[in-house]
Amino acid sequence: MRLSDLYLWFLLYSVVGWVYESMLFTVYYRRPVNRGFLTGPFIPLYGSGGVMVIALFYGRITNPAAIFLLALVLTTALEYITAVIMENLFQAKWWDYSMFPLNYKGRIGVISSLVFATMALLTLRYVHPQVERLTNLIPPRHKYLILMLATVALLVDLSITIRHVFILNGRLREIQGALNSFLTTKKRQAGALRK
Repeated sequence: MRLSDLYLWFLLYSVVGWVYESMLFTVYYRRPVNRGFLTGPFIPLYGSGGVMVIALFYGRITNPAAIFLLALVLTTALEYITAVIMENLFQAKWWDYSMFPLNYKGRIGVISSLVFATMALLTLRYVHPQVERLTNLIPPRHKYLILMLATVALLVDLSITIRHVFILNGRLREIQGALNSFLTTKKRQAGALRK
């Protein structure tokens, strides 16, 4: 596996993840929903998970039960680690499984883990062989052009999104501080009137 192919697959599965989640939430909320951390059509968690299972299992492990169980563990760990990093970095939760049974701190849940393991199994068995065949048909020059353009788009999207998140977090902290100050003043005034 060439690095350029892994990167191309990362981008592809990031877009596929975005399409899957956006469609799922659009149906659930009955209105268009753009899912994911980024503004554009990428959910890097899906790309990372896809590339991880391809790099570790594709062409190496063929037993469906073994693929399912290993993917279950690895994708769950990836989702949990990503949730912790994003929560600490941006002071916000990007997904929450608290409403589902058998979840851990809302970051991971049995239902999502089973879905990711199933997706990994189906991808390795049926989808990725076709993806690999098609990406091998792309001439190297065209492939590098696609990767370069996609990288620029991803970096621009990432910088805009991070900037907006930090600006929003700063504004939210200002609003929270002003609200706390207002409530403290009102409590003091109420306490002074009682005396």
